[in-house]
This record gives sequence, structure tokens and C-alpha cells, in this order.
Amino acid sequence: MSNLAMRERFKRGECIDIRGLASPYTGTDEFLQNTFEFFFASELPENVDFCDMQNEKWVRSIGKQHSTGKIFAALDSRFYDTSGYTCIWLR
Repeated sequence: MSNLAMRERFKRGECIDIRGLASPYTGTDEFLQNTFEFFFASELPENVDFCDMQNEKWVRSIGKQHSTGKIFAALDSRFYDTSGYTCIWLR
């Protein structure tokens, strides 16, 4: 792993690998391409960051879809101030 800061934060429990909580979105909604769909729709852990350890990237936003209640994570800020979603976490 080349992102040493991510690795160290993960070891200290300061960040969580999103792939343990969600899987890559496989549906057809273009807006949700390249996101992760959470396995659950409950509260997120507090005081931690989220990352994709496989690709060594930080999750930037997590949003809850109004129509379904499903929760999605993105490596960009797409869920910040987006119609149809409530941003529930932003880095």
C-alpha cells in the first residue's frame, strides 16, 4: 500500500474500509455509477473517516436516497446538496 497515511489511520481505527460496509453499485442509475451501496440503512459510525483500501482513495460523501432510504457512498462530493438525497456524511 503506497498511501501510508491511510494505512496508519486504518491501523489506529480512525478510518473504516467502505468495502466492509458496502458493495460497489451495480445498478443502471447513471448518477450512482462508481459508488458503493451500503448493506444496511442504519446509523454510521461516528468520528471516523471512510476509505476504499483496495483503490487507496478516501470516501468524500455519503447520501441517503429519499425514494428508497438506501445509503450510498462516493469518492467525490456528489451527495452534497443533491436533489433526491440527504447528505449524511461529508469529508
